[in-house]
Amino acid sequence: MKFKTFPLLLLCLPALFTQCAINKRVVSNKDSNLVDSLLIIPVYSNISIVTKGDKVATSEMFSIDAEDLIEKQLKKYIPTTVSTKYLEQNDPLKPAVIPAYMKLIKSIKISLMPDSVKVPEEILIALDSLHQNYALFVYQYGFTRTVENFKNQYIKRRAINVTTLGIYNTVPNSSYSTMIAVLVDKNRKKISMYKELYWRNKNPIDEVVIGTQLRDIILTYFNSYK
Repeated sequence: MKFKTFPLLLLCLPALFTQCAINKRVVSNKDSNLVDSLLIIPVYSNISIVTKGDKVATSEMFSIDAEDLIEKQLKKYIPTTVSTKYLEQNDPLKPAVIPAYMKLIKSIKISLMPDSVKVPEEILIALDSLHQNYALFVYQYGFTRTVENFKNQYIKRRAINVTTLGIYNTVPNSSYSTMIAVLVDKNRKKISMYKELYWRNKNPIDEVVIGTQLRDIILTYFNSYK
């Protein structure tokens, strides 16, 4: 089985496996024009499975399944007034665009001023060559546990809670789904929208979970223009 090579960006692993807080980033730039056409960048998903302890292993099968579901759900939530063009999987621009978006996400995550982060040239070049003003990229990562693993981890942590008199009290997450969406404005060379959603105990390959996360991200942005 082949594993994907893009790194999970700045994950707080303790937060994924237990109930600790995570910093979020939200950017919504109202200076951009109304989006009437949109370039859809191929979705990227990195889903892991936990079978022993808290050790994760990327599942290519789950990742591909999640990507298929995201692409399917996207078509439901992008307004019909917006014409869409898809960057094909075999497009020669793709090898440069996907890493550029991952770099952009990382920059936004660590920036104190995320709305002013510079958009990589590779993204702007792709938009210009395809005669599009806006590009949307969706990145998802998360994990799911086997039933046996979750049961064992729950029992283990309950035992630790008892022996530490409640000082160390964590409940393992059975699963976790994080979704990030980035909308880039070519003309202004800025981010029009960036949003992260962190959902504990939600299966990242569940169609309802994926659809709801996309709905919250996409519709929230487009409805703000109504």
